[in-house]
Amino acid sequence: MFNQEEKEKYDDLVKLHIKIFGEKMTQHFLVEGKKNNRYESDYPIFLINYKAGKFLLEMYCQKLSDEHTTGRILDKLEDEFQEYHLFVERNKKQRNK
Repeated sequence: MFNQEEKEKYDDLVKLHIKIFGEKMTQHFLVEGKKNNRYESDYPIFLINYKAGKFLLEMYCQKLSDEHTTGRILDKLEDEFQEYHLFVERNKKQRNK
């Protein structure tokens, strides 16, 4: 269970995720998070690693307006998501063996 402050941070992260990646991608991560959530919680987890989450939060907190900086952060996030998807695919293959 989240306390009120954690819930607000979570809701802000969801809104930010929708703004950056769109509704469909966000729902995909929420659904995947719920399926793979090993923790007791009312909220699904985002299946993004710590670094990607940290960049999202930094971008949100700083409200970056510098397009170059924002672009670099988004590039980094894209790399993190690609790494995550490779990790998921490897795990699926191992489970199917």
